[in-house]
Amino acid sequence: MIECHYKLSHVRQCHLLDLARSTYYQPQPASDVDLVLLRKMNEQYLKTPQYGSRSYATLFLRQGILIGRKKAASMMKPAPNHPWRDMPIEPAIDGQCATL
Repeated sequence: MIECHYKLSHVRQCHLLDLARSTYYQPQPASDVDLVLLRKMNEQYLKTPQYGSRSYATLFLRQGILIGRKKAASMMKPAPNHPWRDMPIEPAIDGQCATL
């Protein structure tokens, strides 16, 4: 795949691989701020697993941290194995309400 190479630029490597340059991006590590927000989201998830992106945005706003709903939603996406992804709903038993 595309690597940091001193003789071939990224443009040339994309051309040789027949890739559009717009499809290649340099992966960026998560910032410290995002890691702190993810940790807070995980702590809150243990208390209230029903929270979605709007609830997380409101929660952070109450704590004085201004993030939007879309930022909260994008922070929920990169964790494919996290419990809030594709959480099955347990079926109701003996007339009880179904739970998450």
